[in-house]
Amino acid sequence: MFSSEGFYRPHILVVGGSYGGLSVVANLLNLMKGGTQMSSPELPPELENLPKAQPRITILDERDGIYHTMGSPLVMSSSSFAREAWRYFKDIPQFEKDVCIVQGRALSIDVASRVAKYHKHDDDVTQEMPYDFLVVATGTQRRWPVVPEALHKTEYLQNVDSHIQRLRDAKQVVVVGGGAVGVEFAAEVKTMFPKTNVTLIQSRPTLLASEPLPTSFKQKAADRLEELGIEVRLGCRVVSQTKSSIEGHNTNVLALSNGASIVADEVICTNLPHNASTDFLPKEILDGHGYISVQSTLQFPSSVVNAELHYAVGDAVSWSGIKRVGNAFIMGQFVATNLLMQIHGGAWAVPFKRLGDAVDDNPVGLTKLVDCPPMKPMMALSLGKLALVYRGDDSGEWTEEDQEAVVGRGLGIE
Repeated sequence: MFSSEGFYRPHILVVGGSYGGLSVVANLLNLMKGGTQMSSPELPPELENLPKAQPRITILDERDGIYHTMGSPLVMSSSSFAREAWRYFKDIPQFEKDVCIVQGRALSIDVASRVAKYHKHDDDVTQEMPYDFLVVATGTQRRWPVVPEALHKTEYLQNVDSHIQRLRDAKQVVVVGGGAVGVEFAAEVKTMFPKTNVTLIQSRPTLLASEPLPTSFKQKAADRLEELGIEVRLGCRVVSQTKSSIEGHNTNVLALSNGASIVADEVICTNLPHNASTDFLPKEILDGHGYISVQSTLQFPSSVVNAELHYAVGDAVSWSGIKRVGNAFIMGQFVATNLLMQIHGGAWAVPFKRLGDAVDDNPVGLTKLVDCPPMKPMMALSLGKLALVYRGDDSGEWTEEDQEAVVGRGLGIE
């Protein structure tokens, strides 16, 4: 708990080890070792000073590794990529000495006493973990196959391989939902299995209808699906799905709202509701949709006890812009900066200082933290070997780029 010089090493608990949590931890480690923040279009200011002692960091996550959610459409079509997309925490070199990994599920947070209650993955015994700072990075809950339901890589790979085999055997695949995820799933299935008939069903009159993106971007996505040979049915929704056997072959019959029907060997639903993973948090910090309300510094609302010691990042947060990987990384960078500024300033420790604790010098007043900027609507859409990228340019301009450069490999860990 103390450095060799006798300085107290505050404990930072990060609940959730995906993009936002990874960004917080990776940037904390980089900065404490004299390095720089990870590359980003919205970098926080450079730190003038660093704490005298490196904080202790714990990641509490239900999975045994980091999963590349952004690559899910490709994962569910490519066994080789699936093996890259889940990386054990224990195999990340940067975490080996400096980060404690606990596989488990958060049950509750007591912001007043700064104690998290949780269950480890292999038992139901409630355990407690004290912390000095908390970062919530739990994201949102989405259904299979949009994200894996498995918590262990071995089970995840079994599920993915079984799913891919069914796609390989299918003659007709239907993707339900014309948002970004549905568009990408349809494109990846058709790219990996070009002889398979792929149909995308969208209840709205256009693809990507709910996203604040340029009309030309949405139209290019539709054109790209047509180029790949995907049938797009707009303005109709699935009203029922029944199992059937045709000539001894098990299949699905989808009835559509326009009176038509379609037979499919495999149905991929991407339009199911998804909710913020925040049921373990105090209700007073959540908005009406279950997302975390935060200040501009990404700290809990000022009305909450010890708000200055609690942060949130990523998709679980009520914030501007489209919920996407890039935004979670940026938010993580600003939280890492603010945490180190607070720890160096030492003012956080004054009310909680224990006899014998040694912290950095305590200035008068609280440390002035940096505000996370509002996020512009942006999107990188992976469509087979091509990706459409809109970076929030006020002119509405977007670019076509190589898919692999956009989806990425290795989660940026290297």
